[in-house]
Order: sequence, then C-alpha cells, then structure tokens
Amino acid sequence: MSFDQESLINLIEGDKELLASLLTLFEDGWPKLLDQIRSALQNNDQKTVYQFAHRLKGTLHNFYAKESVELAQRLEDIGKAGLLKGAEPLVDQLETQLVQVQEDLRSFLDKMNKSGD
Repeated sequence: MSFDQESLINLIEGDKELLASLLTLFEDGWPKLLDQIRSALQNNDQKTVYQFAHRLKGTLHNFYAKESVELAQRLEDIGKAGLLKGAEPLVDQLETQLVQVQEDLRSFLDKMNKSGD
C-alpha cells in the first residue's frame, strides 16, 4: 500500500465523506502541480520547482504516503539548491507514485463505503 491506512483513518476519524473530499481535491490537484513542476524545470525556474514540490509534499503528508513524500522532498531540495538538470526522471518517478497513491486511496475509500453498508 502506498500510504499508511491506519494513520489516515486516525486522522480523519473514520469519516468517509472527509476522505472522499480530500481524495477529490488530491485527484484534481496533483496533476496540475506536477505540470507546473515540469514546466518550471523546462524554464530553469528553481523557485517554482521548490514551491510546487513543497505543496505536493504537504498534500502527500496528509495521506501518510511516505515514499511519495520522500520523492517530493527530493524535488523540493533540487529546487532549493538550483540543481535542476536531470530532474525529469525524478518527476516521472513521482508521477508513477502519485498514480499509485490515487488508485490505492480510491480503493481504500471503496472498501470503507462497502463495509459501512
């Protein structure tokens, strides 16, 4: 699993509607953030890489998605240090992780909804 289910359940106190809302925000937001990071890398804009990687990291912290948080942190560090060359593979790796987190969260919410029926 790409996130810590137990920690997430404790955070949301078992509130399925809250999880659904958070998941919708996540699904709507992460592709845009990743696009901004990619664009910033192409434009050699270290500040924007840093800012959007930081925002993405914060979002992922909400879901206890440790591996994805670590990748976003690496991108944030790259942006902060201005070492943008060669960062594209890291963005691709993060995208793969984000897709997995999204799928796992969706599946988890579906299970929560079925168990409450």
